[in-house]
Amino acid sequence: MLGLASTVSSSSTPESKYSLDFDGADDFLDTGATFNTTFAGDFSISMWVKPDDGQNSVQYFFGSANSSVNDSVRAFISSGKVGFILEAHDSTITRVDTNSTVFSAGAATSWTHLGFMANITGTGSTKTTLHVYVNGVQVAQSYTSQNVTGAEHSQWESNQNLAIGDYNNNGSTGSNPYNGKITDFAIWNARLDDANFLAIYNSGRPTNLTFDSGNYNQSSALQAYYKMGNGSFDDKANGVIHDQNSSGFESSSLYASNYTSGVDGWTGFGEGGVAGNIDGIGGVDNCLRYTSSSTTPDTRAFLKSDVLTIGKVYKVTFSYYIPSGSNVDALILDTVAGADNDTRNTVTDAWATVTEYFTALTADIKIVLGDADQYLNPAATDDIAYIKDVSVVNQKIGAGFGAEAVDDGDFPSTNVNWTIRPSTTINGGSATITGLGSLGGSANNWGVSQDVIDIGVRSYKVTFTAKQLTGTGAMYGGIGYHNIFSQVITSDYVTYTFYQHNVVTTGNGTRVAFGGVLAAGGETANTFEIKDVSVKQLNGLPALTSDANGSGFNFSSDAP
Repeated sequence: MLGLASTVSSSSTPESKYSLDFDGADDFLDTGATFNTTFAGDFSISMWVKPDDGQNSVQYFFGSANSSVNDSVRAFISSGKVGFILEAHDSTITRVDTNSTVFSAGAATSWTHLGFMANITGTGSTKTTLHVYVNGVQVAQSYTSQNVTGAEHSQWESNQNLAIGDYNNNGSTGSNPYNGKITDFAIWNARLDDANFLAIYNSGRPTNLTFDSGNYNQSSALQAYYKMGNGSFDDKANGVIHDQNSSGFESSSLYASNYTSGVDGWTGFGEGGVAGNIDGIGGVDNCLRYTSSSTTPDTRAFLKSDVLTIGKVYKVTFSYYIPSGSNVDALILDTVAGADNDTRNTVTDAWATVTEYFTALTADIKIVLGDADQYLNPAATDDIAYIKDVSVVNQKIGAGFGAEAVDDGDFPSTNVNWTIRPSTTINGGSATITGLGSLGGSANNWGVSQDVIDIGVRSYKVTFTAKQLTGTGAMYGGIGYHNIFSQVITSDYVTYTFYQHNVVTTGNGTRVAFGGVLAAGGETANTFEIKDVSVKQLNGLPALTSDANGSGFNFSSDAP
């Protein structure tokens, strides 16, 4: 955890102060996330809306879809009614619409809370149900179609980011964008019930959804929470909305064991070995067994290597079985310097489940076989134990920024970390760059570059200070071969900021990272001076505003 301070308690009721105002032309919010695992099961969505015209034709509150609208989730307003659609990979579709109009013609004069819930009933032929809530109450609705089965729903998968304020249809937006205001958009990987939605509505006052309060008890299932300008680290000047879902642990596992066909990468540490797919242990199948009959003094343990990141906080859960005839008296999850200092789990002849929270000191998961008060004393009889259902979950990282990724961002004279092109000189505190053309054309056009970090599909914030020395052409900044910043700058030093999701979806639907190389340059025959370069990762799931026509993205002080 970052240890960010919070003045909001579970009993408080904070009010929204801002909302995001979508222009109905080309504005949308790119969440930077597909929510694949969320939308493949039970899920719920909550949002506050105030449309500029409640009787307009179709306008999307949110949505995403793979190619040919397969694997799609979307909700919309159409002639005053609210619709909600789930579409599977094979184009089967389930759609509900409210029976009555929710919005009147013209600009809304008050805020409305909308809730959407999808209920997957198993993974067989039973159909998924969809539900719409208005101001905390489930309203009468009708199915236009109800064809998506639990089996189809559970296979939902997309490579497209969810858009808010529009529908991201296989990378294309703008056909039916939303015109109006949205705030406090939240997603859960759980089926919220009537009591939860009514508590979230809270008589028309948004509440803090990161805490359980009253009949709202699903904060642990919260996957993303965008407060549209009201959240910690939200940057209204640059159109960045930080995910406020910062407490607890992730709902999906970093690692989940599967011993149905083998050992799943586990090994036997010490004088013993492991075997997978062991059945009939205490009435349970598909277990992992550790066995040793050696009398050589040594630590025995189940070992799974290279799962954890040193210094991060994890929740580890596993089930274990110790047969009474074994020399083993306890199983110990080794989380500190030596398992002698960890909790000893001593149930025998029955399955028991262990959950522990700890900061990783190594990259490995080690479950040690021990006796009542120390590491296992070797004996002539078999040392034997079983484990099953090992799960490793990350602690959530709240809104904010990671550590500085750039070395020598002030361009010292003794610079060793930047790649310097012949067109660039280092001045001991700044760099002078002569523009050679588009950064996307050739690496030879990069005036300076640095492999800042392997940011994968993370999002990041780039800041730098620069001024124009000669010419009137644009200065460029980017990641790899992608121009991100292109602007004619002034002859005085000004600090600039840009944000970017470090991922693109290629023509064949593959999501790939831009790469880790930060580069700067400019239009040919222009010179610039740059200093104080910084790159920081954004924690959580930050969302970036998109405004293709450049008219500006508006944050409004109109909020519920």
